[in-house]
Amino acid sequence: MKNRLNFRELLFEYKGKIVVIFILVVIFAGFEAVVPYSFSFIIDNALLAKNMELLIIILAVLAVGAIITAVSQVYRDYIYLDFCSKILSKIRHKTFKHLQNLSMDFYVKNKPGDIIARFSTDLTSFEQALVFFPNYFLVPFLNIIINTLLLFVIDVKLALISLLIFPASLFGPYILTPRASKAGNIRKKTEANTLSDVQTSVTSQSVIKALNLQGLGIDYFNKTNQRFSRTMFKALFLSSLVDRAGIAAVLILQIVVLAIGCFMTYYGTLPVGQLVAFQGLFMGMSYSIISASAFIPMIIQGRVSIQRVNSLLAEEPKIVDTVNAEVLPEFNDEIKFNNVTFGYTDKINNLEDVSFSIKKNSSVAFVGASGCGKSTILNLIMRFYDPVKGTVSIDGHDIKKVTQHSLREKLGIVLQENILFNISIMHNLALFLKRDSLVSK
Repeated sequence: MKNRLNFRELLFEYKGKIVVIFILVVIFAGFEAVVPYSFSFIIDNALLAKNMELLIIILAVLAVGAIITAVSQVYRDYIYLDFCSKILSKIRHKTFKHLQNLSMDFYVKNKPGDIIARFSTDLTSFEQALVFFPNYFLVPFLNIIINTLLLFVIDVKLALISLLIFPASLFGPYILTPRASKAGNIRKKTEANTLSDVQTSVTSQSVIKALNLQGLGIDYFNKTNQRFSRTMFKALFLSSLVDRAGIAAVLILQIVVLAIGCFMTYYGTLPVGQLVAFQGLFMGMSYSIISASAFIPMIIQGRVSIQRVNSLLAEEPKIVDTVNAEVLPEFNDEIKFNNVTFGYTDKINNLEDVSFSIKKNSSVAFVGASGCGKSTILNLIMRFYDPVKGTVSIDGHDIKKVTQHSLREKLGIVLQENILFNISIMHNLALFLKRDSLVSK
């Protein structure tokens, strides 16, 4: 589990930036609360009192505050988006590096589409949650705190009634969020299966066309696509219910608080300016709760996505270098199999007590029916897998006890299916000739 993403460590690397970002967010949230709160002074102390001097001072302070807030938020976006890009870059690098270290059995057991989905849809979901977190969750959360405090400053009794908004708006999402999270996870899995089917079809077109399998492939994809459509609908609908449950409670309570506040003003217990300020703050708090509630589904999807990335990072390679692994010397004598037994699964062995040697400068061909173990011998020599029993050695060196890099550096291989990497022909040739210095240029 040591490879899991540790956000505390990631965030600690940028603790200075995070402190600055948080301060700038507080400035923005504070100014959003100050504007409606100022209505009390503007109406009761300036407009109704015919105090032009105070009115000008209040408006001037608000204007200066607006300019400072606007400039500070541009700077906040700059450093926060830079922070997000670096975090995502580290996650992609860590995940890709981990994939390079996993053994071949991992790639046999897992569909390519599912692996690719961790880099595409999963990291995209996490990216959206991370990028929009300040504006759609952190700022509303701070607004809720600041506005609530100012409501008590204006009128304690009405503020206590307005606090009913919290249990009313959070009860529905609290009940529905676990189900939405589970549905989101299922959606991710079916989406990955659909991507795998598309990739299989794209990479197997010669076989599909040669055997006239287009119709069969379309029928199979339709079934997979329908499963994905059902799981997608369920996940989206449950996420929407999380949002709607909170909004409905907020809208009802807004009318209740407005009605009580109007009666208080009518009977002279609450000044007009304070009623306007209270409603402005309460409306701001209400919409902040709605905004935060609406963002919860995105947080759910981001959490599910990062769990899937972590599940990949939790995979451990079966083929690893031993603690005291040596560098394999230049090939001098022979490659030897000594009583080797191996099977890709526990149910059947592809090789059973196989022993042979291949001398230097000799040419050897392995001939036999498909599945008899020809490719398996090559896989064991390359140490893509380790024997269940017996040893594979080169010049007397058990290949389990030498580094994988030095082993494969001494071997050349031509596979049944070869690819060209998305680089120039010269660099592709350099890769196969193992000219690392040329490739890195």
